[in-house]
Amino acid sequence: MLHHRLLYAPVHKLHHRYKQTTPFSAFAFHPLDGWLQGCPYHIFVFLFPMHHVTYFVALAAVGLWTINIHDRVTFKLPFVNGAAHHTVHHTDFNYNYGQYFVFWDMFGGSFRDPFKYAPYNGKPIEKSKKVQ
Repeated sequence: MLHHRLLYAPVHKLHHRYKQTTPFSAFAFHPLDGWLQGCPYHIFVFLFPMHHVTYFVALAAVGLWTINIHDRVTFKLPFVNGAAHHTVHHTDFNYNYGQYFVFWDMFGGSFRDPFKYAPYNGKPIEKSKKVQ
């Protein structure tokens, strides 16, 4: 939703200014962007009530996952959206939209294998961009 043409420029583009992802870029976003991304988690608890400690642990896990996918350290776990996948999303934002898994990107045609592109193919990003 945040990549829709009506929301991207005024709300989400600030986050994508960071092409080189870092744990700090994980939380570099417009306040409205943060609110919109948090809404599903807050709505979920009204649909599926849970203990308040479980809710806070789940929110902490989401925060840690957000840092994880921006820290450029990736594990080759099948079907899991790791830092490599999310780096591709920041460099070519028409790909790898998934938060946790890559299944829907594969299904919808927006999946790009990060291990075929820099920096995860062993080449620097600058040289890889010139070759393409």
